[in-house]
Amino acid sequence: IKQLQQKKEYENQLKALNNNIPLLERVITKYISPDSVFSDIDSGPQVHASQNLYKKDKLIYLTSAGIYVRSKGEAIIIDVLWQRRIPFYYERKLALLDENGEVVIIYPDITIPISKKEFIIWEHNGMLTNEEYRRRNNRKMELYFLNGFYQPKNLIVTADGPNGEFSIPDIYRVVDGLILPRL
Repeated sequence: IKQLQQKKEYENQLKALNNNIPLLERVITKYISPDSVFSDIDSGPQVHASQNLYKKDKLIYLTSAGIYVRSKGEAIIIDVLWQRRIPFYYERKLALLDENGEVVIIYPDITIPISKKEFIIWEHNGMLTNEEYRRRNNRKMELYFLNGFYQPKNLIVTADGPNGEFSIPDIYRVVDGLILPRL
């Protein structure tokens, strides 16, 4: 009886694995190697401006790094990264796979290269009271999770408080505690 039960369990596992083959084949054909993400990295601190064409006119806050960003929170974060001489990309194009194995292009707020094969995504949420913003942000978080980005391993998420309050000392703690030790 035990052997028949085990055989039935093996058959169920084989069926599940066979059902996953088409999805895995789609993922393999669309996989984007981390090697290609930062092929242009060389030594020294670097700053790269937004590649995002969405609402370019909203890039209105000039940072110490000499690039324009969309929010005061992003400007402060970038100024801290710049002060700490940490290379970063602002709104760099990133291709991820959705739950169907289809490629989705997103533009993380800040991408910090750790090596040619590893990077940290930093999202700062400044408008969570806006329903459309919150919906887009939730979808972006789902995509990050589906693609192996989670806190604190390779995803940092900060946010303005409910009344727009923002803590600069907290940004220094994040940079000094989570990013600098990995560089």
